[in-house]
This record gives sequence, structure tokens and C-alpha cells, in this order.
Amino acid sequence: MTLGAIIMTRKLLQLSACLGAAALIVFTLGPGAAQSKDEAEKKGDAKPADRSADEKAIRASAERFVMAFNKADAKGAAVQFLLQAEYLNSDGEAFEGREAIEKDLEEFFKEYPKAQIELEIESIRFIGPRVAIEEGRTAVTREPGNEPIRQTYVAVDILTDGDWQLASVRETTDDDGEEPLTPHDHLKPLGWLVGEWMDESDSGVVKTSCRWTEDENYLLQDFELIVAGHRAVTGQQRIGWDPLTRHVKSWVFDSQGGYSEGLWTEIDGRWVVKAQGVRPDGTVGTGTNIYTPRTEDSYFFDSTNRVVGDDVEPDVHVVVVRRPPAIKEEEDGKDNSSPPQKK
Repeated sequence: MTLGAIIMTRKLLQLSACLGAAALIVFTLGPGAAQSKDEAEKKGDAKPADRSADEKAIRASAERFVMAFNKADAKGAAVQFLLQAEYLNSDGEAFEGREAIEKDLEEFFKEYPKAQIELEIESIRFIGPRVAIEEGRTAVTREPGNEPIRQTYVAVDILTDGDWQLASVRETTDDDGEEPLTPHDHLKPLGWLVGEWMDESDSGVVKTSCRWTEDENYLLQDFELIVAGHRAVTGQQRIGWDPLTRHVKSWVFDSQGGYSEGLWTEIDGRWVVKAQGVRPDGTVGTGTNIYTPRTEDSYFFDSTNRVVGDDVEPDVHVVVVRRPPAIKEEEDGKDNSSPPQKK
């Protein structure tokens, strides 16, 4: 590996922490871009770890939640969540932190003291040694004899101090017989992303270009990271409606071989994305990305709760602005893919 390659790798790591749009690839950049062939082959030969004990622990945590809920024990149910956990119910109400979740449960039990819940975990998918994605269904009966309210949920479980706890839960009510929305209908609220955007620092520039697919069922967002005037990394994000999780979902692939996916939820005009991804070396990352419209030509991008491998990364906050057509046309005439010729 050349000195130049080492320097470039370090620059990319630094940029992924300070450029907002680069958080699209924050989980995909890293030392794995320069791993040796032998290292890659060793990873390919490695046997998957036995996660049966972890899965059993996650299911036990869910059982403790059900037992506490059915006893109207708000504190016992809430303790299954991390202190900084977040919960989004099917009505779009968001609760941040265990204390807020416990308070919400207390108010619910005051109104429905005999409420009962049934919970079925449909799948548990491990995306790292300390992170798992849990999907399932619940049926809540508020009063004896009432029809249960059926919901699906997606949860992120985190292993902390030897215990698996809930870091995030998103609920969606099952269909009620109304005519279903089309994939395009679900994406319409994100239509403001269409256009040319950029954010910039002293270290480099991230440019993004978003458009509808021909059938208008997806949004495609191309991005490029430019360092010292040269294109360092490119990639594409596809945003669509996932009928399985019943959420807007995104998939990101970059030119270095990394990828990530995220679940999008609109909360008070902001779009909150629970993301997880894999770098080229197999390192797993998770985080929460937040898109907040600012004006017609700008938005805030924040990335928080970022964990890459076993490391906690700093938060990101930037302003992303729309590129005027005149500037875009001028930039499109330039070739940033090759370094300048030596004189």
C-alpha cells in the first residue's frame, strides 16, 4: 500500500465524519478499502458465529416486556429499553428516552388498566456483535372482550453490559381494509429531495443529485465525494416503499464495495432514518440520520448515535444547499475522475 493510498484512506475517514451527505457512506468507508487479498480470503473462509444464545436472550427480554405490560407495570416494561432509546408508535408520536417511554406507558395503563398484549417475534437478524434487527407483530387488547389492535414492529436491539436492550422501536398498524397507497404515494412527502445538492468543508465537497425513477416508484440519489479537486468515492442511494417492514426504506452502495440500508420515518416534518451498514472490511455500523427541511433550497443533515464496530463516532451536523442550474452545468463539463497531468 502506497503512502498516497494511506493518506487518502485517512482523508476519507475524516471526511465521512464532517460532511453531511457523506454520512450516506459513513458506514462503508474505512480501512477495509485497502485490505489485502489474504485478509479478504480469510474473512470469506470464516464460519458464521453461533448467535443462538444471543437470540435466546433477546426473546427472553421480549417475554419480560410482555409480562410487565400484562401486569400494567410501566417501569418493568420500560426497563427493557436503553436509557436513550426512542419509540415511535403507529400514530406517529415519538418518545425519546426511557423516562418518556415509561411515562407514556403509565398514562396508557391509567386509561386501560386491564390491557393485554401478545407479541410474536418473526425474525432476528444480527448485523454485528452488539446489534440486532428484530421484526415481529403485536396484538393489544385494551379491554376484555374487545377486538385486538394488531401491529407490526421493527426494533433495534443493542448488547450493553451483557444485556440485550431495545434502542429503537417503530410500530405500524395493520391494514384496516382501506385502499392501499401506491409506492409513489408513500414517497411523495420526500419529493423535495429531487434536485442537485452539495455541502462543503475545507477538506472536500459532497455533491448529490436526486431524481425520480421512470415509474416514479423510487427516488435515486447519486453522490460523489471530491477531495482536493478529484473524485474519491461515488455511489447511489435508492429510496422506496418496503411492503414487508411497512416503512420507507433506502439502500446505499458505494464504489469501494460498502453498503447500507435505512428505515425512514417522518416525525414533525423531519425524516428520521435508522441506518445500518457494512464497510468493505466487514465492519458493521449503525446510526440515526435526520433530514430537516430548512428552506426550499436547503436542509439540515444530522447523524447521531453512530457506532462503527466497537467505536462510538462523533455526531454530524451540516447544512446542505441546492446547487443553482448554472453552476451544475459548468461542473458537469469538468472531469474530476483523473488527477492533473504533471508539468
